[in-house]
Amino acid sequence: MRNYLLLSVILCSIFSCNQNQKDNKETQNLAADSSLTKVNKTNEVEDKKELPNRAFLKTADIKFKVKDVISSTYNIENICNRQGGFVTYSNLASTNNKKELVPVSVDSSIEINNYTVSNSITIRVPNNKLDTVLKDIAANVDYLDCRIIKADDVSLQLLDNRLTQNRIKQNENRLIKAIDNNNKKLIEITAAADLLLSKKQQSDNGKIENLSLTDQVNYSTVNLSIYQNDVTKRTMFASEKAIKRYEPGFKSKMAESILFG
Repeated sequence: MRNYLLLSVILCSIFSCNQNQKDNKETQNLAADSSLTKVNKTNEVEDKKELPNRAFLKTADIKFKVKDVISSTYNIENICNRQGGFVTYSNLASTNNKKELVPVSVDSSIEINNYTVSNSITIRVPNNKLDTVLKDIAANVDYLDCRIIKADDVSLQLLDNRLTQNRIKQNENRLIKAIDNNNKKLIEITAAADLLLSKKQQSDNGKIENLSLTDQVNYSTVNLSIYQNDVTKRTMFASEKAIKRYEPGFKSKMAESILFG
């Protein structure tokens, strides 16, 4: 009987130890998971802090028919100016399709001229006014061929340029200190100065690229291609009488032949 009791006590002890070890492992795993979660959350917060604000480079390409190209051109220019934008390109032109001259009387003719009027316009408008400008321009549309609007997120590109500029600037400062404290040969100093000049040029190029991107973000570009129905114009004018070249008569020619052989 004692042996049975002793065996039971031993088994209970072993089971209790195993259970404690299992609980300890689960506690450790939970603690590790909790720490990993905290680290991940911290990294996410830091990543969000580093992410720049969204910067969209917007462009629009629109082709449509209007009732009158010249009138619509003036209207589009007024819309653009009213919203704080400006026109960067305008090519208003007429293309002759067919030209014909038809006589209608002895001294009159009609010139029939068939041509197409079109205009290619590029405007730039403030980013926050793009939707308003497009809606106002839509009032001129008689038939829409196509309308393409693109928005490219360049925020990471802007951030990359700024970080590159900072790295180059730090490198510049180190080079300046090295040149100031350098007592070596003139050739080595000249090489370092040339390297510094190259770094400055890289920094300037990055700055200019960022300014260009910022300008394109602030002002959206809209390319418009407008046209109208073919126009046929008829113009009547007096026909010019043909002027015949003077020639002497038969008798005059005969007399001249007798006299001069």
